[in-house]
Amino acid sequence: MNHKNKLTMVNSDHTDNSFQASAQRCYDINTATKTGKDEVKKWTSHSLRVGACVLMHLANATTLDIQFRLRWKSDCFKICLRDLQGTAICHKNQIVSVITDDESDNKDTQNSIHPAPRH
Repeated sequence: MNHKNKLTMVNSDHTDNSFQASAQRCYDINTATKTGKDEVKKWTSHSLRVGACVLMHLANATTLDIQFRLRWKSDCFKICLRDLQGTAICHKNQIVSVITDDESDNKDTQNSIHPAPRH
């Protein structure tokens, strides 16, 4: 309900305002300064989509599932995946494998960009 006791839909502005107020309190950001105002503005509802995208990717969701469920119009969400720790570890393992000429039986699963499914 809004201040006039009317039902309203939650939108990104509501979420952004909540995130920004929380960030300001949690990190003691002084919004009286330009730097503080700029810092608080970095906290947006887009963070939720990116976080969900990363978690779905780590859970081996297909790109089509990620795009459909999180309502991405294109596959541009892949940009969000470039800094994943898991991807960096797999990349390192692939490089080490080439350097050491590792021929272990688990080579494909150890070096896969997607983690092995958990049961």
